[in-house]
Amino acid sequence: AGTNDINPRFSPDGSKIICTNFVNDGVTPKEIWLIDLSATDRKRISLNAEMPDWK
Repeated sequence: AGTNDINPRFSPDGSKIICTNFVNDGVTPKEIWLIDLSATDRKRISLNAEMPDWK
């Protein structure tokens, strides 16, 4: 099915991105993911959520 990352937001220092991730199946709830750009590590930080913001 694949996934998409949308609504990316850079951290204030530019080292990380938070974004909404969703599975292309039309069923699975959206999630918020944190991406560390220095190591390309990804970590899910919220289930059933969207529209991330650093504030």
